[in-house]
Amino acid sequence: MSGEFVNLGVVLYDAQDKILRGKFISKIGKISEFFPEVNSRYLIKCIKSIQQSIAEISRQLESEFEFEKCSYLDVITKQVLPKDDSALIFSEVKKTLDINAEVAVSDLFSRFVRIQVTDEDDEIRRDKEVWNKVYKKHFDESGITKHFQHHKVKTQNDELEFDKAWKNGAWNCFESVSFNLNRPDAIKNKVYKWVGKLDELSSATEPVHIYLLSVLPHEHPELNNFITKKIQSKSTDKTKIEIISEEQLEMAAKKIKQEIEQHIQS
Repeated sequence: MSGEFVNLGVVLYDAQDKILRGKFISKIGKISEFFPEVNSRYLIKCIKSIQQSIAEISRQLESEFEFEKCSYLDVITKQVLPKDDSALIFSEVKKTLDINAEVAVSDLFSRFVRIQVTDEDDEIRRDKEVWNKVYKKHFDESGITKHFQHHKVKTQNDELEFDKAWKNGAWNCFESVSFNLNRPDAIKNKVYKWVGKLDELSSATEPVHIYLLSVLPHEHPELNNFITKKIQSKSTDKTKIEIISEEQLEMAAKKIKQEIEQHIQS
């Protein structure tokens, strides 16, 4: 009645090549914050049913002659979800130009759906992927990873944990972080979040060297200087902060390996 809504997915149709694709949320995430009384299990069940219907029609479109004359997306979506008094509706059809349907539906999902349902779990997943997909292989091959151990840094108000750390007088702590987000405001918010964390680290009772193993914004490179300036401005004599990017990966791994070898020899 009030006109409030939240996007749960996108459906894209290329009538010329008879390509139908859909992408939908798999978890409720922050939707319950918009609609606290939502029946989560029932909603997910409905979304899965819609997704299965889209997938089945997609298979039919690609294999059956009877669908050859289907030219409009709303003809398809009305079969999947007829217009009634349900809270679930398909929006009006919009047109877009793109050379690849798969890429287009993923991009649309990121732009119009994910921004509403992204939660802390998704941010943690992104940060872990930076380590697993970008840095881990190089650090393993350089023989650095085997020297890592878990370490807790005690601060004035907290105790911050690092899964990847090694000591050569001061503790060297490594944290993977993705700044490669879709929206500039989300990138800035994440920077400010880290600035707060680094402020707390500056009150540590021991000297530490923090390495942020980062993936910087691919679509917003103009924010790289903002990220570097804000983060590295928190460096002090006792708490050193260093951002490492994908481009600096090999050089950084080589430098860290040399430091470890020199420490072992001494």
